[in-house]
Amino acid sequence: MSQGNDRVVGMKIECPNHEGGFDCTPFCDICEGEQEYEYTETRPCMYCEIPVDHDIWFEELGMCVDCSHKYYNGEMD
Repeated sequence: MSQGNDRVVGMKIECPNHEGGFDCTPFCDICEGEQEYEYTETRPCMYCEIPVDHDIWFEELGMCVDCSHKYYNGEMD
Protein backbone atom coordinates (compact mmCIF):
# COMPACT_ATOMS: atom_id res chain seq x y z
CA MET A 1 0.00 0.00 0.00
CA SER A 2 1.37 3.44 -0.90
CA GLN A 3 1.71 6.33 1.53
CA GLY A 4 0.01 9.71 0.99
CA ASN A 5 2.13 12.59 -0.16
CA ASP A 6 1.58 16.24 0.80
CA ARG A 7 3.88 17.58 -1.90
CA VAL A 8 2.22 20.01 -4.32
CA VAL A 9 3.71 20.08 -7.80
CA GLY A 10 3.15 23.17 -9.93
CA MET A 11 2.90 23.22 -13.68
CA LYS A 12 6.07 24.39 -15.43
CA ILE A 13 6.03 25.93 -18.88
CA GLU A 14 8.78 26.97 -21.27
CA CYS A 15 10.09 30.50 -20.88
CA PRO A 16 8.97 32.65 -23.83
CA ASN A 17 12.15 34.75 -23.73
CA HIS A 18 14.27 32.13 -25.49
CA GLU A 19 11.76 31.11 -28.14
CA GLY A 20 12.91 27.48 -28.02
CA GLY A 21 16.64 28.27 -28.17
CA PHE A 22 17.31 27.25 -24.55
CA ASP A 23 19.89 30.00 -24.18
CA CYS A 24 18.28 32.05 -21.42
CA THR A 25 20.59 33.75 -18.94
CA PRO A 26 20.40 34.01 -15.14
CA PHE A 27 19.33 37.63 -15.71
CA CYS A 28 16.01 36.60 -17.31
CA ASP A 29 13.22 38.15 -15.22
CA ILE A 30 10.86 35.27 -16.00
CA CYS A 31 12.77 32.00 -15.54
CA GLU A 32 16.09 33.23 -14.08
CA GLY A 33 18.02 30.99 -16.47
CA GLU A 34 16.10 27.79 -15.71
CA GLN A 35 14.49 27.60 -19.20
CA GLU A 36 11.10 26.88 -17.55
CA TYR A 37 9.08 28.66 -14.90
CA GLU A 38 6.18 27.74 -12.67
CA TYR A 39 2.86 28.93 -14.07
CA THR A 40 0.80 31.27 -11.91
CA GLU A 41 -2.49 32.90 -12.86
CA THR A 42 -1.11 36.37 -12.17
CA ARG A 43 2.31 38.05 -12.23
CA PRO A 44 3.24 41.41 -10.69
CA CYS A 45 3.60 44.51 -12.87
CA MET A 46 7.28 45.47 -13.00
CA TYR A 47 6.44 49.12 -12.14
CA CYS A 48 3.40 49.28 -9.84
CA GLU A 49 3.52 45.61 -8.70
CA ILE A 50 -0.24 45.05 -8.93
CA PRO A 51 -1.24 41.49 -9.98
CA VAL A 52 -1.78 41.19 -13.73
CA ASP A 53 -3.34 38.28 -15.61
CA HIS A 54 -0.62 35.93 -16.91
CA ASP A 55 -1.43 36.43 -20.61
CA ILE A 56 -1.73 40.22 -20.33
CA TRP A 57 1.60 40.35 -18.46
CA PHE A 58 3.38 38.73 -21.42
CA GLU A 59 1.49 40.75 -24.01
CA GLU A 60 2.36 44.04 -22.26
CA LEU A 61 6.02 42.99 -21.70
CA GLY A 62 5.83 42.60 -17.93
CA MET A 63 3.55 45.54 -17.20
CA CYS A 64 -0.10 46.13 -16.43
CA VAL A 65 -2.11 47.85 -19.18
CA ASP A 66 -2.03 51.27 -17.46
CA CYS A 67 1.76 51.22 -16.94
CA SER A 68 2.26 49.94 -20.49
CA HIS A 69 0.28 52.86 -21.92
CA LYS A 70 2.20 55.35 -19.75
CA TYR A 71 5.52 53.77 -20.77
CA TYR A 72 4.85 53.87 -24.51
CA ASN A 73 3.38 57.38 -24.32
CA GLY A 74 6.55 58.64 -22.60
CA GLU A 75 4.81 59.41 -19.32
CA MET A 76 6.94 57.18 -17.06
CA ASP A 77 9.60 58.71 -14.80
